Amino acid sequence: MTTHPPTHPSTPSPSPWQPVWEIIRFELQESLRTRFVLIAFGVFFACGLLVMHVNGTDWPFTELLRQAMGNTTKPGELIPYANSPLAIMQTIGFIAGIPLALVVSGIFADRATKDFTANMDGLLFTSPLKEWQFATGRLVASFVISGVIFLGVGLGLLVGQALPWMDPNRIAPFNLLSYIQPYLYFVLPNILIFGLAG
Repeated sequence: MTTHPPTHPSTPSPSPWQPVWEIIRFELQESLRTRFVLIAFGVFFACGLLVMHVNGTDWPFTELLRQAMGNTTKPGELIPYANSPLAIMQTIGFIAGIPLALVVSGIFADRATKDFTANMDGLLFTSPLKEWQFATGRLVASFVISGVIFLGVGLGLLVGQALPWMDPNRIAPFNLLSYIQPYLYFVLPNILIFGLAG
């Protein structure tokens, strides 16, 4: 009578993307523990809120700010909506320039070099982690962190539009697409460009 060795169900080989997701999860958790993400988000949120107040209210100091920026309307002209697609696109597009470049470059550079500055690079290169897994995980995490931070501008504009003291003559009906398009056209491509260039 012949005996056969016990058969074990074949275990599927781990996905090569599993380490990438682990790196992304770790980087996002670590970033949420730092104050930088919350402070940067708060600054961009305040910028969006301030712009909506300048363009959407008739308070004396907002009128002075509009005059200083050259955004006043002459008698008989139509008052531009503070939350029109063009106004939102201009606001987010302007802030998606130099301010976004500085923040994104810092985030991407910090994620790329922190192992070397902490003298952990030797341990990293002896691990079974492949270079493409490490680079992809850090790249995606940096992209997500930058996007979350810059989401503060759109949320600031959105919250400002809904505040009860806004001038109804300066606020148009809510249009979600007006807030999504600038991120698709300006913010997300610029995050990728600034991050890879930095």
